[in-house]
Amino acid sequence: MDRFYDEDKIAENYLKFRPKYTEEVAEAVMKYLDAHYKKHSQRKHDLMVDVGCGSGQGTNLFATHFKKIVGVDICEKQIQCANKQNTHENISYLVGKAEELPFEDHSVDLVACGTAAHWFNLPKFFQEVLRVLKPSGCLAVFAYGFTEIYPTGMKNEDKARATTNIFTELLHTGLTGHRLKEWVREKPAFGKAEVKIYDDVFNAIPFPNKQRNDDISMILTWSLDDFLGFVSSSVMTRALEKGKEELKNFFSDVLDKDEDNFDLLDIVSRKVKKIWNLEDQDQVELKAEMDIYLLLSVVDKA
Repeated sequence: MDRFYDEDKIAENYLKFRPKYTEEVAEAVMKYLDAHYKKHSQRKHDLMVDVGCGSGQGTNLFATHFKKIVGVDICEKQIQCANKQNTHENISYLVGKAEELPFEDHSVDLVACGTAAHWFNLPKFFQEVLRVLKPSGCLAVFAYGFTEIYPTGMKNEDKARATTNIFTELLHTGLTGHRLKEWVREKPAFGKAEVKIYDDVFNAIPFPNKQRNDDISMILTWSLDDFLGFVSSSVMTRALEKGKEELKNFFSDVLDKDEDNFDLLDIVSRKVKKIWNLEDQDQVELKAEMDIYLLLSVVDKA
């Protein structure tokens, strides 16, 4: 896991600007879990563990479904933010590793993971999932990927693609030297990169009973500050440290001549406004469309 997310400001931005999942995710997961438990004449929702929980964006979704939920994240600052926003008596958070879960054998009904599995050592994580899940327990891995971003009432396919490609460029440049670069080697559109990542995660799930649900989507309404806040909460901001020269090419149309010491969020803002022909004083409301990738598996143990 990149300790970038363990910095104070990044963790605060993560809490403030990261999307909260639609309730459809929890509904689909619980439907799957209940259908499987029914086969075993069981219906217990005692303990759920959310691995790589961040500041609780996915954890809170399940608050009404389990007697106890524990969110686990390797980053202490993320856990501090999760505790700050927590209003549920049945939810608690702790610092821990996905590959060394602090739970007893066969004690967990559901292991969930929201937009975090790509950071894990997957073989070791899946070993832990097998160890902690009850004989009829389930694994749910979900994530989001952006498909289009555009100002409200101004949807245009080419301009929306250009806006989404800002994410693509920052992601590709910011991951230089990182193992995740392999997943975005060919610089696909940002959402397509997520599809590739979670195709690989799905294929890596070692349990024979698994399925995917690609039917969930959601639309966020963002101010331009929200858009920039999301960028500031992401590992993509490594782009400033690792690829300023490469970024100068991409942003050349909005950079002043010989402007070397540029601010990332400022040039992203300039780029968005140029794409959509917006004036500096315009109050920009953006629509961000995203697909949800939901991977489900049951672990049948004798």
